[in-house]
Amino acid sequence: MRSLIFIIFIMLLAFQLHSETEQKREPVCGGWDHTGELSYSYAYARNWLGARMRTGGWRCTKSFTAGPRHEVEHSIWVRGTRTVQMMIWRISSDRTGYSQKYLSKEKSRKIL
Repeated sequence: MRSLIFIIFIMLLAFQLHSETEQKREPVCGGWDHTGELSYSYAYARNWLGARMRTGGWRCTKSFTAGPRHEVEHSIWVRGTRTVQMMIWRISSDRTGYSQKYLSKEKSRKIL
């Protein structure tokens, strides 16, 4: 029963996130589960996504920025036994790209 509730929660979280994005349907390179674009600035999208994840019970355990202007962010989020890796990047002043994937337990142990 608990796992069913978890699956429903993940589906609702994904639906909320993807309902406000332009998600790409083709296979994603690099093993990402979801990728798309948000019609928000990078700064707003970064705060918005973080708030969405925290509201859903996720906890950011690692985060770092990269790029010449620090406009690419990689983060690791944990909730219970699940681990998610997210990446967001600036496309333009009003567009932000994102990618997300669930990490296996083995990969999570190596990263964390």
